[in-house]
Amino acid sequence: MAILKKSRILIQSSSKMGLNQKKAFNALLYIAKQQMDEDFDRKIFKSTYKEVKSLMTDKRINNNELLKNLESLVEIGITINILENEKFMSRRAVAVLAEVETDKDFNIEFIFPDTVRKNLYHPKMFSPLNLDFQKGMSRKHSLPIYEFCKDYIKVQIPKMELETFKFMLGITGAYNKIHDLRRKVIEPAIKEINETTDINITKYELIRNGKKMGHIKFWGEAKEGFSVSEGNGIFPGNEVEIFEEEPKGKIKIQKTLEFEELIKKMPAKEKLTLKQEKELKKLIKEYGLEHVESNLNYTNSHKYKEYYNYLRKAIKEDYAEPMRVKAAAEKERLEKEKLELDKQKAAAELKAKLREETLKFYNNMPEKERLDIEKTALEELEQLKGIKFLKNRPTIFASMKEEKIIEILSSIHQNGYNKKGLKSEATD
Repeated sequence: MAILKKSRILIQSSSKMGLNQKKAFNALLYIAKQQMDEDFDRKIFKSTYKEVKSLMTDKRINNNELLKNLESLVEIGITINILENEKFMSRRAVAVLAEVETDKDFNIEFIFPDTVRKNLYHPKMFSPLNLDFQKGMSRKHSLPIYEFCKDYIKVQIPKMELETFKFMLGITGAYNKIHDLRRKVIEPAIKEINETTDINITKYELIRNGKKMGHIKFWGEAKEGFSVSEGNGIFPGNEVEIFEEEPKGKIKIQKTLEFEELIKKMPAKEKLTLKQEKELKKLIKEYGLEHVESNLNYTNSHKYKEYYNYLRKAIKEDYAEPMRVKAAAEKERLEKEKLELDKQKAAAELKAKLREETLKFYNNMPEKERLDIEKTALEELEQLKGIKFLKNRPTIFASMKEEKIIEILSSIHQNGYNKKGLKSEATD
């Protein structure tokens, strides 16, 4: 039995991962966490095809299929903390995996980006996920909905903006007809979750904002015989803090502070009556703080006869939606740029580490073998144009010789198989 203590910011995330990619990601998170428990500073994690597959499913998976899923995780980005809970960090986009390497013996080495790795060890909030339950899932959208609801099953599952919900499932721009969203995504996922996991989603509701659906809310409960805090009734929940529950007083204070900060953004000459304050608080509860704040900013930038009446209408009809869409697009563009820079940085770091390890291996080789490789390197360099000129530049020539030695050793190490792939179609 494998219990993954998955950080809330990784649960509240969005990516283009398919179901098997999501299962593989969870499996790698679990494996890495086990190894970090032994060595907190560990950055390169090791596993095997057999171990990863055993955490994903009870069905047979072709090795080449698993390899494609693992390698694709390097190319796929994940946006974490999409509900932007500032208790953790701002919303952030990173790669799912920084690097992955396999060999002909079906061994795997992988590296997570620092942001993901840091949220593996003692995350501020997490949900205990029994990976046995993901094995029974066959629908792509079941797993993220299950993880989100399971995270809050002991308390009230929060209402979520419908566009954020679709973003979490990786279906932004799709299923725009509510009937299709219900019939093809939400209801089949709920049915599978209720049949295969430790929770029941008892109800869901799509909440209308004006003329369109604006939010979605789920209700759920732990199944009889399963402990919410223990995951499956065996996990020693009393040894760890499963998730933090904010004291009611603290929540009230936080909401009061948020409301006061919102009021400060109104023009100084505008004063709300007690009745208007009460109504505005209800609007925040119904539409969400981000929705109300964006429409308040919209109102501030436009002419109006009566400020509050204009603000109320803006909130209900969502005048600020185009502004939020534009801001979200710009944010996504910046996140993609950062993701690409992070990937380049991770690749450069791995290349430097491999270079260091290769040179260390070379320096520890028997002298005869080392001299043979050096001789081969010099012979290949002799074939280059302008080499006589470069020989008169000792520093440059020494660097070229070193790189050629690394190239030769890498070629020997590959020994007929691709560093990231296998020619065989065999399965374990």
